[in-house]
Amino acid sequence: MFGIIKKISFLLVVASIFGFTTMFSVANAAGEAVGKRGLASIDADTPILVIRFNQQHVYYQEPLKQVVSEVRGVRGDAIYEVRSILPSAMQQSEDEQAAKKAETRLLLVLAELKKLGVAQDKVSADTTYSDDVKTQEIKIFVK
Repeated sequence: MFGIIKKISFLLVVASIFGFTTMFSVANAAGEAVGKRGLASIDADTPILVIRFNQQHVYYQEPLKQVVSEVRGVRGDAIYEVRSILPSAMQQSEDEQAAKKAETRLLLVLAELKKLGVAQDKVSADTTYSDDVKTQEIKIFVK
């Protein structure tokens, strides 16, 4: 179990709450858990979750489950916008394997949302490129 915790290194960003952003990580490399505050309001311009694929294994399922559960408690009719952001260098690259891996990760996150009971008509997804990321990030917004 401790080995799994050590492998988790992505940050979760929870929606703005009354003008400030609450950030937490499931666990950092030292295995120290950091708590979070509940969602009182949801800002459509701030992702409720950021998944950074900066390691071979990223364990995002439980944090996604927690965030979806909290969103349901605040806004049951929420629409989820899932945005896969890839490094700009991938846009010019002809590395089909990397592109397929990024697409697979996005599809796995969408499948997890479906598994959590989020209806397909409540989810939209797109892929963009950015100079601001060095590895794939999937950001989930609530509208």
